[in-house]
Amino acid sequence: MTEPVINSKTYTGDKQTADVAASTLYTVTTNNGGTAVGNYDVVLTLTDAGNYKWTDSEVAAKTLKFNITKATAPTVNVPTPETVTYDPARTLADVALADGWAWTDSNTVPTVSNSGYQAALTVDGDNYDYSSVDGYSAETKKVTRTVALTVNKAAATAATVTANNRTYDGTEKPLVTVTGETIGGEMKYAVTTVNQEPGAEAYTFNTTSIPTGTNAGTYYVWYKVMGDENHSDTTPACVTVTISRPSSGGDSSTSTSTTTITTKDNTSNPDASTTNGTVTVSTTKNADGSTTAKTTETATVAGENGSK
Repeated sequence: MTEPVINSKTYTGDKQTADVAASTLYTVTTNNGGTAVGNYDVVLTLTDAGNYKWTDSEVAAKTLKFNITKATAPTVNVPTPETVTYDPARTLADVALADGWAWTDSNTVPTVSNSGYQAALTVDGDNYDYSSVDGYSAETKKVTRTVALTVNKAAATAATVTANNRTYDGTEKPLVTVTGETIGGEMKYAVTTVNQEPGAEAYTFNTTSIPTGTNAGTYYVWYKVMGDENHSDTTPACVTVTISRPSSGGDSSTSTSTTTITTKDNTSNPDASTTNGTVTVSTTKNADGSTTAKTTETATVAGENGSK
């Protein structure tokens, strides 16, 4: 007799057995089936082996195969991880992914200007057909995709800037002292003579060219960190620097004026005074009885950097 057709079934995740047509000529002696994709034995035994036989066998027991085939692979949904802030101490291992997904290189530090990072989803390639799914490897049974990751810029950190207040001495010296470390960019400086933040184009000094000053006066040194590709600019800050005029000396000039007054009698010398300097009065007795008084005033006039 002809053996019955045993139809295959698609994997469902549940245990399945073969559907065998009923007959009085044989009994189903084995039909255990299974859950996973594969071939399972179905044994049919003739009930009257003396009068009947299988078309291709003299043996009463006939073993057939029941197949469970792969199911269509489910849709692969690429995860969308939460936004992170740049941190050189944090890697992709610190960025959570959906269950089943893992970063291909978890030691990578994610940066702001990234184009996504590779991650792999471990799938059941034994029971589902992923052969036409993009990124699938039959060897590793993984689906690899590029996962988009948004990384925000971190705040830069400025070095410490302190004022170099001093007294004018005619030399050009740095207006500030910079100590500590700048993190996340380059320090930039600008100098104004009024306490008002300048425009961005004024920040022309950097850490290799600290702004300097020579003349007495008040300087406003502005500074900020121009952030790199992973850091944002800092808010501009300002230190006030004073180069004081010296208490004496300086770039002053001396002015001398002489006034001569002649009187007809022995009246007292004319009054003379000066605000900043000395007055010298000399008198001469004339033959006619008059007196000539000569007043000489020497005054010190302060310049831009001199004393007042």
